[in-house]
Amino acid sequence: MLSDLAKIGIVIPCYQEANRLPVRKFLSFSWDNPNIFFLFVNDGSKDGTDAVLEQLKKQADGNIEVLDLKKNLGKAEAVRLGINHMIANGIDLKYVGFLDADLSTPLTEFKHLVELIVNSQNIKMISGSRIKRMGANIQRRAFRHYTGRIIATIAGLTIIKLPTYDTQCGAKIFTVEYAKSIFKDSFVSRWLFDMEIYCRSITILGYENSLKSIYEFPLNEWKHVRNSKITFKAMLSVPFEMLKIYFKYSPKMKKV
Repeated sequence: MLSDLAKIGIVIPCYQEANRLPVRKFLSFSWDNPNIFFLFVNDGSKDGTDAVLEQLKKQADGNIEVLDLKKNLGKAEAVRLGINHMIANGIDLKYVGFLDADLSTPLTEFKHLVELIVNSQNIKMISGSRIKRMGANIQRRAFRHYTGRIIATIAGLTIIKLPTYDTQCGAKIFTVEYAKSIFKDSFVSRWLFDMEIYCRSITILGYENSLKSIYEFPLNEWKHVRNSKITFKAMLSVPFEMLKIYFKYSPKMKKV
């Protein structure tokens, strides 16, 4: 059971989502969960996403807000600015997180992450993990699945060195105090910032405490949604993005 005193803030980064945002699902969930607050961050969209979000806000019961960025800054900065905005602007949140706007991770699944962190004593971060297995409905395109496995394996062996299975899942939740440290500074990568989150954890907590403080939750449902914002060009830049992350954090993590 979720405590009525546990107020949770969820950032939803949005870029060109006017025609595919599942408005009714967000509204229904917000009505049923008044202690969960949504902040939709319009990341410089030019397709009318801002109007869709403002209409969504009007129909909610006060637990949906909108942050409008006039320039496209990328998912990493949209999430970072959104989380800092939620923390700085009242509500007395105890936990904050982020979730992809297309709801590839369903809201019911994200609620499991919320329940776990609310009812745990030592966990500072919970991340969804898309493990294809019997009894779960994980639908990923083969190319994206194997690309993700390569990224996670390389990151685990050479950069993060934590036993992570799925660094890039777009469903994560944190304690507010932990999030203040993780999202204080801008990320060096627009798309692989999830990997940087783990690196920052190590520099803040150390390896052993990170192992104890981070939990990967195996999702029971995840579905690939068409019209992904990750382009082929962005995929080609992955090795260079990983190098930037390595050179940014490796010296700091060696000192831990």
